Amino acid sequence: MSNHTPGPCQQQDNKVTDRELIEIAATVAGYKHNGWHFADGSLALEGFNDKRWNPLTDDGDALRLAVKLEIDICFGANYVIADGVQQPTVNNANDPCAAVRQAIVRAAAELAAAPGIGAA
Repeated sequence: MSNHTPGPCQQQDNKVTDRELIEIAATVAGYKHNGWHFADGSLALEGFNDKRWNPLTDDGDALRLAVKLEIDICFGANYVIADGVQQPTVNNANDPCAAVRQAIVRAAAELAAAPGIGAA
């Protein structure tokens, strides 16, 4: 029996917004921010002079997040799995890269519930 507390993406009654996912992922990755977002939804990181950080829309931000947190990424026929978070790659606006980014950010957010890692 697992002692793992469900993370923000696994809790059935908790609908986490993209904005919240980005903030949680940034915190888990150790990026300092004050929760301020640009109009496009990107998070403003402290100490990065107008750096827009949005791993949900930017492949580079998502890859750096996956590398920093050592998130394992596996691909199947119609899905991607990032540290146990499965995301379909079909019917996702015909953009499998978006599915991969979403899986990475959701996996990062799940780390917030891991003992000794996140702020949860």
